[in-house]
Amino acid sequence: MSPYRVYKLFILWFFAAIIGVAAANADPAADFYSGRQVTLIVPTGPGGGYSLYGQFLGRYLGKHIPGNPTVVVQNMPGGGGNVAADDLYNVAPNNGTTIASLFSTMTVTQALQPSGAHFDATKFGWIGSIAPMVNAVGVMQKPSPISLEDAKTKPLVIGATGKSADLYIYPRIMNALLGTKFKIVLGYDSSGAILLAMQSGEVSGMAMGLEIWDALRPDWIKRKEIAFIAQTGVKRDPQLADVPTLLELASTPQDKQVMTFLASPAVLGRVIAAPPGLPPERLATLRKAFNETMNDPEFRNTLTARGLGIDPTSGIEIAKFIEQSSATPTAVLDRTKTLLGF
Repeated sequence: MSPYRVYKLFILWFFAAIIGVAAANADPAADFYSGRQVTLIVPTGPGGGYSLYGQFLGRYLGKHIPGNPTVVVQNMPGGGGNVAADDLYNVAPNNGTTIASLFSTMTVTQALQPSGAHFDATKFGWIGSIAPMVNAVGVMQKPSPISLEDAKTKPLVIGATGKSADLYIYPRIMNALLGTKFKIVLGYDSSGAILLAMQSGEVSGMAMGLEIWDALRPDWIKRKEIAFIAQTGVKRDPQLADVPTLLELASTPQDKQVMTFLASPAVLGRVIAAPPGLPPERLATLRKAFNETMNDPEFRNTLTARGLGIDPTSGIEIAKFIEQSSATPTAVLDRTKTLLGF
């Protein structure tokens, strides 16, 4: 074989080797996300708990997605969270460039108000939950202390965003089953707006995630300006060891079934989803990035410094829970619907 032919074969082998190495090292996810923008939809206006968690997740998530895309938070309030959920399900591109923080009550909404929920919770691409969420019903203690028994005799005004939101659902079910006399005012765009209304005396209280009370109004708690009279979830939060759960307060087996169903959003908590139909490999990429973000020391320290909880649940576990929750007996759903006025 001539030296020229040997040299030519060597050159061909050399470039083939380079191409082979490049192919082996190629990362389709990095290629897709590099230079792109990922939109993180938040279902409320600025200032509340969903917005806070969304801002911090948006700040760190992009570092863990291959290609390091820019993550931009978009507030999309309305319909008690339905506007954001509907947009993610029906409008957003299902290529992994749009994800959303969804209300923890979305499964309740779908079951009880199907005409207003233009989505199927079982078909979202569940990425994970940052933390469970126990709602605490808090009422300003002005001009005098307030207890649960007081709420059964005094017509206290409670702020809420929409009928699909936990801010409405829990005070309403308390009126129906416990005899409280809350007057629920709808239309606020976030829990932050309701806090301002509480401060001005426009409303007396609301139902909000315990960690958000801690993060946004720790001074109220420290000075005992606010009384927590009930909490959601299947068991008492250690921080509210003396405050009963709605499940505990239920007086009949039928009422307990309703309260158990309405306690399910505590498990979903600060949940993140992608649109339906997302390619499995891209959903896996987002789940991996989410899990890595949850273990990022800087992210965890940022949340802790703001008094925000972090106790993540994987997207796979969330998807399984959604399937179980969707199997709630029709009789329980019908009674809950009637009690909530849906």
